[in-house]
Amino acid sequence: MNINDILNNLETYISNHQKVIKVVGRFRKIAENEVGQLYKKKIIRSLRLNDELSNYIDTDGTLFSKQDDKYVPLEGLTIDDVIVEETLPRAALDTLITYSVGDKPFIDFDDKEWLEDFEEREDIHSKVTELVDEMLITGDSFYKTENINGKAQITVMYKEEVIIVPDTFNVTRVGAYIYFTVLSGKVENGVQKPDYNYVEIYFPDGKVYIYSNQDDKNKYERVSEKKNEDVNVGLGEFTFHHVKGLKRVKGSLYRHSIFKGLDTSFVELVIRKTSNAFLFNKVNNPALIMGGNSYSSINTETGEKEVKTSGKAIEFNDPTEAAATRYLEPPTGHTASIYSHIDYILDDAYKQLGVNEISLGISQEGSIVSGESFKKAIIPTLNKCRDIVTRLKKPLTKLYKQAYKIEKKKDASLTIKFKDGISLSEKENIENKANLVNIKLLSRVSILIEMGYTEAEAWEELRRIAKEQKIIMEVFEEGEVNIPGDLSA
Repeated sequence: MNINDILNNLETYISNHQKVIKVVGRFRKIAENEVGQLYKKKIIRSLRLNDELSNYIDTDGTLFSKQDDKYVPLEGLTIDDVIVEETLPRAALDTLITYSVGDKPFIDFDDKEWLEDFEEREDIHSKVTELVDEMLITGDSFYKTENINGKAQITVMYKEEVIIVPDTFNVTRVGAYIYFTVLSGKVENGVQKPDYNYVEIYFPDGKVYIYSNQDDKNKYERVSEKKNEDVNVGLGEFTFHHVKGLKRVKGSLYRHSIFKGLDTSFVELVIRKTSNAFLFNKVNNPALIMGGNSYSSINTETGEKEVKTSGKAIEFNDPTEAAATRYLEPPTGHTASIYSHIDYILDDAYKQLGVNEISLGISQEGSIVSGESFKKAIIPTLNKCRDIVTRLKKPLTKLYKQAYKIEKKKDASLTIKFKDGISLSEKENIENKANLVNIKLLSRVSILIEMGYTEAEAWEELRRIAKEQKIIMEVFEEGEVNIPGDLSA
């Protein structure tokens, strides 16, 4: 595959990509808890299945009020004013991000001065969080590494603007990445030129080609004759990177949103919560049974005197009338069946998203446990977070290596250690690390480096500890010993 192969089929790639990402906008709205607004028409249809409710709401969402046995539109009020948005999607995303990259990962890297400057300048932790957020919402997230005046610049890219081109000989591997966006045409001689496509094409050898069809809609011309050696940092590999989502699309290099398959659950949650809010104030406002004659009429079926309140206040002239008044049905009598069903829907959604009530902070158990106990209580969430970290580790390692190569012209060797975002007590931390040292899975030097020591300082501290231990043993064996003023001597 070469640049001409892609240019000759560029419009086809763009057209096919529109089909791939056609549902991305929907998932973005779900992630922002706009389920109710997104599916407003469907919610209205479902609410109107109740014959009595159809008197209070029109097909366009207009709300009505009953006045003198007539249904009058409520000025300026629509179904939007009573739609209850579902908060689970955003809460689930925030929980997964917090327990995967909520705490800044520990980077074991010799050049700490460069590392600190680079992370602060590029706000790496925020960009990593954004990558994970995108990966969960849309299924895929991307970033590119560039050389801008000798400094590495990291830019997060979005799925709507990225096309993955399969390799010619192996469709399971990436042959190239295409970034494209639509730019506004310039104004020349007072005339607004039409919008045009801007394209960047990234190859496995690190070369990047930039084109646009600004001057000829049927042909893409090079924006620059340079081969963009400033972007090709000499690593012989992609400078465009893909953070893959958790669910794979069969036979495709793309991934699914974490919300895939949950649309129906979210819609039903909103319908039930909306109907509960609306019915409580309108349709299910229960009838009153009273002893007086002024406000009531005989129900021909029950023979009892009833008053349909319809949300109106009733004034009693005689206190005995008020004392004799009771509800035919409790005002919240219908909520038990509604919320019982909601519990089932939520439980199913929790399982698919990989979160539970404790990790979401909506269970009392979460407030009485911490550290290791809390981790055990949210095992499904932590398992999902480990999957996120696994997909993030390789792209993030490339990010640091390529940035260092751009700025220092040297290869970098580093190790990334993710934390789970759950703060342990100092006692739990020490016990966990001591166990790892005892079973020879972690060195004392690594622990000291993680605490902020340089490698040289860590070894010096261990020599001091060994010296102390030797002196203590001599005290026990010989009874007396001259303790040197400088243990490091």
